[in-house]
Amino acid sequence: MSAYLRALRLVNFRNYVDATALLAPGLNVVVGDNAQGKTNLLEAIAFNVTGSSPRTPKENEVVRWGADFTRTEARIAVDGSTGERAVAIGYAPGQKKRITVDGVPAPSLTNYAAGGAGARVVTFFPDDIRVVKGAPSDRREFLDALLSSLRPAYARAAVEYARAVQQRNQLLRRIRDGFSSERTLATWDRKVVELGKTILAGREAALPILEEHFKDALRALYGPEKAA
Repeated sequence: MSAYLRALRLVNFRNYVDATALLAPGLNVVVGDNAQGKTNLLEAIAFNVTGSSPRTPKENEVVRWGADFTRTEARIAVDGSTGERAVAIGYAPGQKKRITVDGVPAPSLTNYAAGGAGARVVTFFPDDIRVVKGAPSDRREFLDALLSSLRPAYARAAVEYARAVQQRNQLLRRIRDGFSSERTLATWDRKVVELGKTILAGREAALPILEEHFKDALRALYGPEKAA
């Protein structure tokens, strides 16, 4: 499936009050002075296509300072069609995102992130160098985000795992403070283990596939002897 972004409108997104960008097929170059919103524009594209920001887990940060909501709208051409897919995301702090595709509410953020917009997006920001130079947890986070964007089942498992770990940690604090019994911990232990197995299996299955792509990139950059 091929797709390209024809137009993007930003309302109260980062430093944008209300702006529209019209884009052409192929390479588009965004030029501007420092702190004018170039990176914010790229973030908004990813936000609109995946339903979340690739730069911050604190989504209140994407809402323009002093505003009480943000909204992004996109027109996406899919498979060379002359028609367009209209995608919109509205978000207000403390409320659930409102995502629509051609005016129809998306069934869930998880399904939308796995291709509901009809397009894929790959981002690379300066901070992404941490995937190479950062801690192992940074690489796991990168791999989880990649797999979640491709496989709804993995995305659901990742969300449920994070929720289970959070609940288990809260229970541990209650046990420490004398408000809960250790007997209640076994249920959350089992849930964390089972979901963890699903996530680990997904990561292990993805690594050989990624390895081939990495080898191809090394061959292109340095020659076949470096990719052995």
